[in-house]
Amino acid sequence: MMIKLTMLFRQHEETKDINKYVDFLHTDIIPNILNLNKVSHVELCHYVPFSFVPDKNLDDQKYILQLDIYYENQEAFQHSVASFNSAKLVEEIIKASEYQDIYISYITHYTKETYK
Repeated sequence: MMIKLTMLFRQHEETKDINKYVDFLHTDIIPNILNLNKVSHVELCHYVPFSFVPDKNLDDQKYILQLDIYYENQEAFQHSVASFNSAKLVEEIIKASEYQDIYISYITHYTKETYK
């Protein structure tokens, strides 16, 4: 079963200039993550406020970005964590803890073929 480590970024002084922060992620963070052992791939999602409810106030958006790090299975995740030795990434994770929440997910894939 694939595992995903998700970092959700909130609005904060560091993320106020979203283009500058995304550029920082693209140039300084994501390449370092991809160099970690057993990382399958990384995805960066930009949140855009949306609601099916008319007239809902969308100004109080909690998260603005989501960075997902994928591992093929639990063993790959455990190996990556055990061999993690990037001082730069540790420093950035600690710094971002003021405006970031981290979750681990076990992923189950569903396709149309699953239900045929």
